[in-house]
Amino acid sequence: MKISEHDFSENEIKRLEKYRDRQKDGRLKIRFIALLMLAHRHRVEMVSSIIGVCVRTIENWYKQYLNKGIDSLNTFDYKPEKTYLSYHQVCQAVIWVIFNNPENTLEIRDYIRNKFGVMYCIEAVRQLLRKYGLKTLRPKVLPGNPPTVEKQKESVKKYDEMKMSSEPDSVILFSDAMHLIHQNIPGRCQGDPMPPPVI
Repeated sequence: MKISEHDFSENEIKRLEKYRDRQKDGRLKIRFIALLMLAHRHRVEMVSSIIGVCVRTIENWYKQYLNKGIDSLNTFDYKPEKTYLSYHQVCQAVIWVIFNNPENTLEIRDYIRNKFGVMYCIEAVRQLLRKYGLKTLRPKVLPGNPPTVEKQKESVKKYDEMKMSSEPDSVILFSDAMHLIHQNIPGRCQGDPMPPPVI
């Protein structure tokens, strides 16, 4: 049953309020707050935004409430569900991140959605990255290649020739482009702190 199709009765709302008020653990209390918001016809996306929990988690609490009863929400004693991605799909996503170094978790989430048809929230993507040793990296800037000694000597020779062949009282001006920042500032990206092997 979809969340929008369920009508919470007055009894259900009173019981949810009672469990909310008696629960001292904030992590469990927030479950009852979420269900009470749904009972008062707030959209699940709005509930997710307000309490800071992804939509899928709220939907899981709702299903748990319908299938196992209100007491099941009042404890952490449950077994995690099977992951939405298979082991091979997770490996494929990890390899993609290592070789493509996406700029942020949004890109990784979009890749997983487009490739496997599975929609993860941002926090789930972060947890997946951490689990497989991936993290936010800041690449190092490679300095520009200075001219070789031979080219520098050649430039000095050309300057001497130009100075010798110029008319008396001539002025030689030197100019250089002005840069507010001498080198580019590297952005951040997601990836493996150990670079992939060269194949």
